[in-house]
Amino acid sequence: MTLAALSYQAENPLLGETVAHHADRIRDAITQQLAHPDYATQGQWDVVWGPGLSLDQSNMLYVAKKKNAAVYAVSIRGTDPLFIRDWVEDLKVIGLVHFPFTKGGDPTVKVADGALVGLTTLIGLTDQTTYAAPNPAAGTKLEDFLRTMAFQTPAGIEVHVTGHSLGGCLASEVAAWLAFQSPQWQQIPGPVKIRAFTFAAPSAGNDKFAKYCNQLFPDSYRVFDTLDVVPNAWATLETIKTYYRPAPLCPELLKVAIDADNLIVKPMGYTQAFIAVDLPGVVINPAAGDPLQAFMAQILSQHDSNNYLTLLKAAPIKPLFAV
Repeated sequence: MTLAALSYQAENPLLGETVAHHADRIRDAITQQLAHPDYATQGQWDVVWGPGLSLDQSNMLYVAKKKNAAVYAVSIRGTDPLFIRDWVEDLKVIGLVHFPFTKGGDPTVKVADGALVGLTTLIGLTDQTTYAAPNPAAGTKLEDFLRTMAFQTPAGIEVHVTGHSLGGCLASEVAAWLAFQSPQWQQIPGPVKIRAFTFAAPSAGNDKFAKYCNQLFPDSYRVFDTLDVVPNAWATLETIKTYYRPAPLCPELLKVAIDADNLIVKPMGYTQAFIAVDLPGVVINPAAGDPLQAFMAQILSQHDSNNYLTLLKAAPIKPLFAV
């Protein structure tokens, strides 16, 4: 979760900043944070690839390696929970489409249209940083980098794919894509073990996709706060109407919107993948005043990556000036 949370470092581009300069700034911030001895990463991880950053600077992922071990973490940045609202407002984005990276090309394995677009973007990204001089990974795609690491490691490598929020949703797809690609890598001497660890993730696809992921990754986990709205998208939207007792309760207008969305989404058969680990949520500073504003404020608090770290009894991420 710490590695996933660090993907949000320096996420906002500066005025006039190039993609390469933004990527450098993100890598520098993550590197500084990974040196923090109090975090769960305990100074034992280094950024070794990326970040890969899309041209519009909205999609990002990076790779960290555990020191003295052939363990790599692919960490995918999520978005703020208002993105979920945008998805609901434009339901074609959560329509299901065929997931093409399955053995035999099973047409019944389907994922969200928007999530597949995100996956396509991520696998096309390259390490654009000039952070290291020379940077041996510069210009390489994620698959090229991991294949090279596997080729150089006779005993094999482990790849942990992780992310928070939309990053967690995309992590399930990236893991499944890697499981499809890695058996085709030529001349690698050892195994490539892939696992997924998702946090606060909406479901990525239908029941067939969830079953496919569970078969591929039987020891992978999805972690969610029981009072976080986002993991209820898209399989259990109606659960949102039961939050947050005793206050702030879900406003009636929002309940109507949830029911309307659910009529469209539920028949699609969205299903969560991986072993569920539920973190009992606690209402955080319930606010008085406008019910909708109070409810939305609670959504933001519950979904926040530092809330997840707190629930996991791990140190929250501090601003860099406080490191």
